[in-house]
Amino acid sequence: MHNKEAERMNGYNALLQVVGTPIGNLQDVSPRVMEALREAEVVACEDTRRCGQLYKLLAIKTPKLVSFYKEVEHRRVEALVVQLLEGTRMVLVSDAGMPGISDPGAVLVAAARAAGVRVEVIPGPCAATVAVAGSGFEGGFVMAGFLPRKGKERRARLEQLGACGETVVLYESPFRAKDTVADLLKAWGNRPAWLARELTKLHEEWVGPDLQGLADKLAGRGLKGECVLVIGKQ
Repeated sequence: MHNKEAERMNGYNALLQVVGTPIGNLQDVSPRVMEALREAEVVACEDTRRCGQLYKLLAIKTPKLVSFYKEVEHRRVEALVVQLLEGTRMVLVSDAGMPGISDPGAVLVAAARAAGVRVEVIPGPCAATVAVAGSGFEGGFVMAGFLPRKGKERRARLEQLGACGETVVLYESPFRAKDTVADLLKAWGNRPAWLARELTKLHEEWVGPDLQGLADKLAGRGLKGECVLVIGKQ
């Protein structure tokens, strides 16, 4: 009997692979990512349609896809851990980039570790790190994800981040990016900043070099595609 199959039957194959997927450019898929996606029996994914499209584009046979988005992850995590303990080859992905970085995934990773399941992270693209690397801002950074939409919670979060003394990375919808830049400028004053749009894709764009410049350049224009804001220290 093949060693891997013997391990599986004896319950030693409890492994969750956390896989980073392309944020735009398919050529960013590594051989390790390809192998993990190809050998997976179950893929826990943020959106089964997007994950299925990724498999189609990579010309890989699609395994069983289980939706694992924010609203259902707590309800589905127990069943997924049971499958892992039974030896199911499982991969966790988000729609793009690294799971758990402002995307679902942390709940499953934590539950798998608590159950004694080995967790293996296969590195891949992450919009936050790509944006920081392209900003030219030195030192550490705070990955803040999406801001609260409005009200006291939003103002409190802006105050907290503004005082942190580090570069701040925000994800934002193209429809709200201009409003967020205006709120940042009002709360923090003018700081070095870049908006990175459609990273790794054909129409990648960088707009900067500070919040005032961003506000001026974004005025009167519509945006498309995913946006990352990188705001430097005061």
